[in-house]
Amino acid sequence: AAVETSDIMEEKPLNISEEAWVLLPGIAKKRYATLIEKQPVMEKASEDSIYNKVETVSDKKLGIIACGIGYNYVKEVIGDNANILKISQYPVPAEKVMQMAKECDELLVVEDGQPVVEEAIAGMVGGEYPIKGRLTGELPRTGELTPDSVAKALGKPAGPAFDNAKNLDLEYEEKPPYHIIRTKTFSAENLSVAEEIAKACSLFYNDGRAVPWFNTVCRAIHLKPSDFFEQFYKFYVQHYGKSFSCREHRQVEKIQCEFIRHIFTQKNFSALLPAALDLILLNGAISRKTDTGKSEKVQLQYPAEYLESEYAMDLQFFVKNVKKRKNVFTT
Repeated sequence: AAVETSDIMEEKPLNISEEAWVLLPGIAKKRYATLIEKQPVMEKASEDSIYNKVETVSDKKLGIIACGIGYNYVKEVIGDNANILKISQYPVPAEKVMQMAKECDELLVVEDGQPVVEEAIAGMVGGEYPIKGRLTGELPRTGELTPDSVAKALGKPAGPAFDNAKNLDLEYEEKPPYHIIRTKTFSAENLSVAEEIAKACSLFYNDGRAVPWFNTVCRAIHLKPSDFFEQFYKFYVQHYGKSFSCREHRQVEKIQCEFIRHIFTQKNFSALLPAALDLILLNGAISRKTDTGKSEKVQLQYPAEYLESEYAMDLQFFVKNVKKRKNVFTT
């Protein structure tokens, strides 16, 4: 028989050290207890840390608690003229926070991302003490902080960007990243189309890995990059709609080749088309090999050694001086 039986072996015990980082309930409970024991040590280290520094001035009306990039924005807006607790080591140093709350009339918490520190400080000082930040609307509840949003929270001029926006009659969203809604020259519809063209550009150029050959193709058909992308946008919308979501590179490459056939034929440069397609297919296959390490075969109309040379930078010269030779190139 193909299978031989033997005596049943005794089950071996599961031997996992209590120090192991394994998510079993029994171990997790003990590890949590260990973590709680370490908490006072970490709190003491945070209180004593040179990275949690306090800067004070005589005016104690406002205390600022700043974390990460928020500290840089505060310094950019208000300089050294502020009471600031810079937090760079955690847990939040409760003693330093309470001391600042005791000395100042109110606190402004400046942190990027979620209002984690703001919520922690609110729990420390109690509900009656005035704490401002993302939760109270002085800073935007969502999006990234900017020097201008911090300046606004501090009651300072919002900066040249906002001044210029007003002078130019730009209508923009109130919250970061402050998208332009309309201008004196461009309607909301114009800007919407421009945004879609930008997405088409990113799809073709970035997702399509067009860097090695893009300028060569534009020069061959005497088309400026801006006009090229506008033409591609119209072609894409006509054939694929307005979904510019990221696609797998082979899919984008297929779309690129379809558009190149269309535009070269439309511009009466059909003689250059095989060389242009070879450039796209060859460089695409090489980039995928770099990504995945997997070799693939590419059907070419021209010798790969010439397509990879400087001769291929000018398709007119290339087609005139290099003979076609069908071949299969392996990356």
